[in-house]
Amino acid sequence: MLLVLATWVRLGASDVVIPEAYTLPVTVPALAIGVLRRRRDAEASSWTAYGPGLAATLLPSLIAAWGDQHWLRPLLLGAAALALTLTGARHRLQALLVLGSAVLALVALHELAPYVAQVVGALPRWLPPALAGLLLLAVGATSSSVCATPPAAGHTGPDALRPGRPGPGNGEGPEDFRLPGLRSGWAILGSNQ
Repeated sequence: MLLVLATWVRLGASDVVIPEAYTLPVTVPALAIGVLRRRRDAEASSWTAYGPGLAATLLPSLIAAWGDQHWLRPLLLGAAALALTLTGARHRLQALLVLGSAVLALVALHELAPYVAQVVGALPRWLPPALAGLLLLAVGATSSSVCATPPAAGHTGPDALRPGRPGPGNGEGPEDFRLPGLRSGWAILGSNQ
């Protein structure tokens, strides 16, 4: 810890303003400790093993990339985030996958924002509310087709629509006119799947 603090003091005295110079001395040992922990205990969460070390570098770099006018930092950060995302997907490490994909999405959003603003500015003013209305209409129609019919008389609560119990909402009653393969919210909550 004292070595890291001494490094930070030296960097500050040398007027270094690149955040990675400050964060990498913390990240590398944190990731090394995380690798050792995962080797000893395979059940250890990737969040506790790798999350702090990755967040210590990714978050300051992301903030710096959002304020940077040059293309090099966002490019390098995006490449690192893509590598983390692919590594997390390949080795089934949730922390790497989530942090890498979130940083990659935010870098892409920042880099594409001026072009998206130009496209949106060229669209007619009525188009975004119309698309939002269509989206709400589609969500409403889908959710109303998924809703189950009321439970049979005497049956209430989640047990009324539990799979395997005859009655409406389970695909076994004559009044069940829902699409095949769709189950109601009560049936989903009552199932063990």
